[in-house]
Amino acid sequence: MRKDGVVRYLRRGRRTLVAGVMLIVSLAGLGVVSPVLAKQPTGDFAVFKQCPRFTTGVNLCLYSQITGGVTTLGKLTVPIVNPVTLQVGIIFTEPKTATEFETETFVAALNEETLSPTPQPVPGGLSSVIDCNEIKDKGFWGRLRRGACRAILNNHWYTAVNETTELAGPTSQIHVSKRNEEIEEGVGLTLPVKIHLENPLLGNDCYIGSNTNPIIYNLTTGTTIANLGITEVKFPHPVFEGDTLHATTEVLGKRASKSRPGAGIVELHHRCYNQDDRLVAECRRSAFIHMRPA
Repeated sequence: MRKDGVVRYLRRGRRTLVAGVMLIVSLAGLGVVSPVLAKQPTGDFAVFKQCPRFTTGVNLCLYSQITGGVTTLGKLTVPIVNPVTLQVGIIFTEPKTATEFETETFVAALNEETLSPTPQPVPGGLSSVIDCNEIKDKGFWGRLRRGACRAILNNHWYTAVNETTELAGPTSQIHVSKRNEEIEEGVGLTLPVKIHLENPLLGNDCYIGSNTNPIIYNLTTGTTIANLGITEVKFPHPVFEGDTLHATTEVLGKRASKSRPGAGIVELHHRCYNQDDRLVAECRRSAFIHMRPA
């Protein structure tokens, strides 16, 4: 699965360093009960209005919008044409000893739409989900059922299908690895979901996956094998506490590896801007990555 988008963080009490396509807001030094977070967020912070900021212990708000890519389920490929929003609060617990690890607990959005129920049209409609030739009945009744199936699929009033990705199980089952996000390797976000196929003929309860047996989405798919080097690192403008930052990545070039089949080298140009769209940092990076299967 491939998805493109923007991730935004609102954090209290701890500075965050994140690599990738992200917008980071740091509110270091605020208390557990902050007047800033108690009010309705506005301006640059408006996207965080559904963050469960009143829940005890929540010290990180995450807002992620998936704006493009595809969802692939077996032979079914559905392009993401309508933005999907993921928004949660996170209770971040620092390790108390050198042998412990930091832990994160996810808390549902205030409006309970942790993952927005955004329908995506399925190309081909029912015909891409149902194969009439899979009806194996023999004789007259088999021919009748296959014929009825084809007649239904030829009726465009009934064949449109929407696919909606819904969160499966409680929000606490979501997992983020900040380390993998920072080094751009491995799985960054694990999301248990179920796929709702919506069509009048399929009824209201046609799902792929369930709360007890979910589909696991790895939104950072671990395509990077290794970083080959970072060059031309520049910081043309200072960054101040409270700045709102966003980043872009431009693909400068790509080529297949001569020594490793199924892998290639990609040249990237990363740029980071502040809230005034002023360039504050940039660099070039070479990455050794897996290629998409032919």
